[in-house]
Amino acid sequence: MRLPILVLLLRSAQPQFHAQTSIFVDDREVLITANLLHEDPLNVGKQACDELHIGEPQGELRDGRPRCATLIADELAESIFCNVSARGALEEAMREKGLEGPRGAFRFYHGTNYFDSEEYELLRQLFLRLGYVECLSGERMGGAEDAIWLLGHFDEHALFYANLAKHTVANALPNPQLLGTKDNLYRLLDRLRDAVGDRATKFLPRTWLPDDIARERALSKSDRLGGLWLRKDPGQELGAGIKLITRWSELEGCANCILQRYVDRPFLLNDAAAGVVDAKFSFGVYISVSSLAPLEVWIHREMLVLLATYPYSGYGDSETDHGEDGDLLAHLTNGLVNQRLAGDAFDAAERVWTTDRLLKHFEQAGVAWSDVEDQIREAATMVFLASREPLLESRSKARTEGHLFCHWRLDFLLDADARAWLLEVEIVPSTGTIGGVDEVIKTSVLRDVLALNGVGGPPSQLEAEYPWLNGETWTDLASPAEPPNTLTPTPDAPLALFGDDAERMAAQEAWNLLEERGDALRFDAPSMETIGRYEARSRRRGGYRPLIPVPRGVEGFDGKMRAPAPRDDDLAELFLARGAIAADFALDRWVSGTRLSSAKDAEPFVSYETLDAAATACRACDRTFCATVAARHPDVGVDGACRAATASCAHAPGGLVDGVPVDACDFHLNDTSLARIALGARAPVASQVSKALETWCDRTLRRAPYDADSASVQVRRLCRGTSRPRASIAEAKDIGEALLSKKPAVLRNVVKPFAEDLSRGPDDDATRVVAMAYDRARNAAQQIYSAPMTYGDFLAWSAKPELLDEATLPYGNTTALYLLVTDRHRFQPEASGTLADPNGAAMRDGPLPRLLEEADRASRAVLEGALGESGFDLAWTSLRLGSAYAYPTHVDCYENVIFQLRGRKNVTVYPPATVWDLQPDINHKHWPTGSPQEMARAARDAATVELQPGDALYVPLMWPHSVQSVDASVTSNKYLYLAEGWRGYIDRAKTAPWVVYEMERGGLC
Repeated sequence: MRLPILVLLLRSAQPQFHAQTSIFVDDREVLITANLLHEDPLNVGKQACDELHIGEPQGELRDGRPRCATLIADELAESIFCNVSARGALEEAMREKGLEGPRGAFRFYHGTNYFDSEEYELLRQLFLRLGYVECLSGERMGGAEDAIWLLGHFDEHALFYANLAKHTVANALPNPQLLGTKDNLYRLLDRLRDAVGDRATKFLPRTWLPDDIARERALSKSDRLGGLWLRKDPGQELGAGIKLITRWSELEGCANCILQRYVDRPFLLNDAAAGVVDAKFSFGVYISVSSLAPLEVWIHREMLVLLATYPYSGYGDSETDHGEDGDLLAHLTNGLVNQRLAGDAFDAAERVWTTDRLLKHFEQAGVAWSDVEDQIREAATMVFLASREPLLESRSKARTEGHLFCHWRLDFLLDADARAWLLEVEIVPSTGTIGGVDEVIKTSVLRDVLALNGVGGPPSQLEAEYPWLNGETWTDLASPAEPPNTLTPTPDAPLALFGDDAERMAAQEAWNLLEERGDALRFDAPSMETIGRYEARSRRRGGYRPLIPVPRGVEGFDGKMRAPAPRDDDLAELFLARGAIAADFALDRWVSGTRLSSAKDAEPFVSYETLDAAATACRACDRTFCATVAARHPDVGVDGACRAATASCAHAPGGLVDGVPVDACDFHLNDTSLARIALGARAPVASQVSKALETWCDRTLRRAPYDADSASVQVRRLCRGTSRPRASIAEAKDIGEALLSKKPAVLRNVVKPFAEDLSRGPDDDATRVVAMAYDRARNAAQQIYSAPMTYGDFLAWSAKPELLDEATLPYGNTTALYLLVTDRHRFQPEASGTLADPNGAAMRDGPLPRLLEEADRASRAVLEGALGESGFDLAWTSLRLGSAYAYPTHVDCYENVIFQLRGRKNVTVYPPATVWDLQPDINHKHWPTGSPQEMARAARDAATVELQPGDALYVPLMWPHSVQSVDASVTSNKYLYLAEGWRGYIDRAKTAPWVVYEMERGGLC
């Protein structure tokens, strides 16, 4: 009899909650079915294994479950619960019968079969304990997964992200290698040093990158390094590639290695009762990033404290071979290295400590843990100050709607002076266990990281092997250690704290309390959503403490509440000055109102009472934006309604901003003040501030002529960078609502699609047309030209542009082709025969003018009734035909409504503020000239919608957009204008960045 090989049968069954799988016994396929509405899959598996007599040879999995029965049960469950439609049908049937289904579905994603890997042992038990069903295939995603745990990491372009469902939670922040390789981490922090000085790297041991090594080696007159160094290979993990060296020659064979100076006076631990004598140790601090925009970073109070196996006795400068195992086991604390080299001499019970045990030891030794914790927090904050922007860029490139988080660990070493040194950021910390203390720590942290990021719920009553997860204190009674290992985590978070409803409720509670107290502080709707998400996470955080946004006062690892320290505000200001976005300021503004009492039962996070007190302190300058800026930056001169309030706002806590409309304030336009005001534009504390600056820029730019003096230059520099909200395309109920919104809006099924087949016609070869051709590879207006041909040739060549050759068109098969038919010449006779109206009035016969008239009637029927309130009149109609063409980003100087009449088309719209990235060419019909990097930055703020036949899309004036025809497509555009004052309307539609662009480059519309 062979070992059973499980093959999932994807054939459908009726009803959908009948699950199937098969196993092979003696080369015979045995089909196993179960009705999951009535049968437990594990019981079905046990019964099948017993009947087939294959239970015993299979043994047990690492977690103790019977292998044969479990594999069958998981395959049965996957066939239903990991299939979107089947799972929905079963859950509905279970609800109707009053039965409780699974909490959700989870999958381990990996490139190899890790089904029984020790790395998944604890996590699998936690998911099962919380009532989740496992999806087995490691490389397939079915869209039904509520959670995915990735073993490893991907870059931002991986297919993994494209297939991630919106509701799925995954530990897969893109490009963690930015921090996870030791050389990249050092480079990031070294660059930060240019901005913040030595504090960016003061916690790193002296480090040489490969270039530094080559330089220092060339200068050295001896083979001796002068002390003990750690050779580290950035490309290896899990303790591999680490070697203690004292000579240059010991670097041979590792071209990319880095050198890090060995901390030769480590803090040593002693516990005679447990056999711990002069043990060097390191401690790993678990970190989770729950959001990048805004940045939310949490730090777990339960550390992984690892001790070296043998006593530390320092090192000499002799010819000692530091590669010997005994020497390594006194110097290196990596758990895998010690376990591998020490064998039976490695005592897992005494060489892994809990946080309680370490802090008690520190207390007995007279070491102030609070000082160490402050160093940890500052080092971790610097790491994310240095990496936030590239991480955010990678997250944007990944283009996924799923919730991404991370489970990382920062490894530190303490020297004899209690100074903390950061050794590395472990982006794939081990989730396997050697048992005992290690298992207690990791189950607690893993349970909390899942809950923090939205995975959790009431535990199963069948799983009681982790009593410490229910809030019970665990003590290692088998160890003679003094102090002993203890751990007391919080109980599981209640189910009500999970899901979108929990976030909405948290946001509503915050809003209600602010309203009831009449606070002067104001938050807009997106900010309240941000606060709701943050508050929901904080309520189910377990052992996590906030790191960013920087809390003013914090509950320490030792459980003590600490009052706000100057360092807290210092780190907060530093973070907000380093590329923070508006959402960061809104969240910091919320948290910055926290002032903690020393009471043991004080709430460690936002206190509504303290927010109320903060608002009262700022009450004298109610709604004074200018005053807050002036309080932070005394050299900003202000007049008007803000002047009297400036002094009294000096006591407002940082980030609490509510303001007088900016038009009530006059800024002194001098060199120093504008530089300070620019802070608000680059990093607004809230959308109100951003809007106020936009208003001020709009007024100032339009009333001030172009000038080259210093103040005018700074005004333009300030105002070209004002608000850059991302584009969104709303679903509008009617065209009137869309036009009044002045924002892109799509309307579904508002016009009758064309029924006529345009692929061939009786007069294909008789009808002469002028097609539009351009070099789609260059995406440049300079390459557009007209191409006379027959309608038949156009149909053939537009569908297959590779048929074009240099004899036909100058650009061969790089050219895209489409046909424009318009009645623009009736409104603007000078347009006839130009690129704006290439077919002009000459085309009077054939199918195309008839189709144009039909498109005009269809668009008028939709638009005419809605134009009165909007103030617009109808202009001309254009008809565009083509197949598989992509029309580059451009700007229309008229209001535009796109009607999709046949086929599909994708339209991408960019907010007007992206003008400085797109850089429209004023000499060639406003097509973009920005660099690839600038175009990519603009694309991050864009939004795309697919238009189906019958759909319409409103594209407001001055909104750049591009179109891509997915298949044979017919589209009409109806342009709108104001009969009176069109030029003034265009000028009013331009945002401040656009006005600055035209000041410096020339007018476009």
